[in-house]
Amino acid sequence: MLLLSSLLFLNAKNRCSPPPPIEDGDIMRTKPEYEEGEKAEYVCPRHHAMEGGPLTCRNGQWTGRVRCIKPCTVTQEEMDRNNLRILKDWMDKIYSQHNHHLTFRCKSGKIHDGRVAMRQQCIEGVIQLPTCV
Repeated sequence: MLLLSSLLFLNAKNRCSPPPPIEDGDIMRTKPEYEEGEKAEYVCPRHHAMEGGPLTCRNGQWTGRVRCIKPCTVTQEEMDRNNLRILKDWMDKIYSQHNHHLTFRCKSGKIHDGRVAMRQQCIEGVIQLPTCV
């Protein structure tokens, strides 16, 4: 009898509570308890990039790392302010995922000032905009 109750206690101890929330992300499905070795999968909003995951229940704790990385956004107003255009002229707002690149062009009659390259990479929601004068 003592052996059986010890095994039940051990089993309950190795279970995990619901996985932790992550910034800008959601858990695909949640339940009150997770068994040893079960995984928790997350989903990120549109245009966000997921890094890591899934988390795994190990000895009653969640192990692993997962996060949703914000995209870069560039508005038509920002493009106009810097005398820029991009191949997707028809869009009012451009989204670029983490680590992706955008290539800009100067508006007709304007020239690149050379301070920031015309091809830029989105890094964790931040992108530099070149300027044309």
